[in-house]
Amino acid sequence: LLRILRLARVLQHLPELMVIIHGLSRALRAIAVVLLLLGIVVYVGAIVFTAALDGSELGKEWFPNVPTSMGTLLLECTLSGSRGTALMRAAWKEHPLSGMMVLLFVLTANVTMLGVLTGLLVQTVKTVAEVEKEEKSVKTLVDSLDYLWRHVLTHDYDCNSVIDLDEFKDLLSLKQTATLMRSLDVDVEGLAGVAGF
Repeated sequence: LLRILRLARVLQHLPELMVIIHGLSRALRAIAVVLLLLGIVVYVGAIVFTAALDGSELGKEWFPNVPTSMGTLLLECTLSGSRGTALMRAAWKEHPLSGMMVLLFVLTANVTMLGVLTGLLVQTVKTVAEVEKEEKSVKTLVDSLDYLWRHVLTHDYDCNSVIDLDEFKDLLSLKQTATLMRSLDVDVEGLAGVAGF
């Protein structure tokens, strides 16, 4: 339990890792949908390969029944780093149409589905990072405005909660006020110029 708490403390010091974890948690439903779709593609592919290659040497070795075919397609064509190259060559030797079927499956399952999954994760993490950056920016702005408001109230000499022109000019003449205004992207010289209106 203490190790988990220590890990949580370490994660607080790695905001980039926290952004990735938040992105993964927000994308969990979409990830599940993509994986379900991938499972359907593997299942349908297993049915097609089992039926199409029934009786051939390739079918006996790699696709004897639907569950074995699903394992072959998932492990050899979808998750494998070789992307089904060995299976594709063996299928091509059996018949060029078989090789083309394996290639089509690899393009559908591996390249398309896992590419969609990768794009989904990248986009979600990017969105989470932008949202967190915006939240931090808004929090900084609110804190600066609160500080500016407290600073302004200290220069309300008659304590009527209204800053009159003399108090405003006095407030603008202070370096601290100018620094605060500039941190909020306020043109202090322009504001002083229109203060009489």
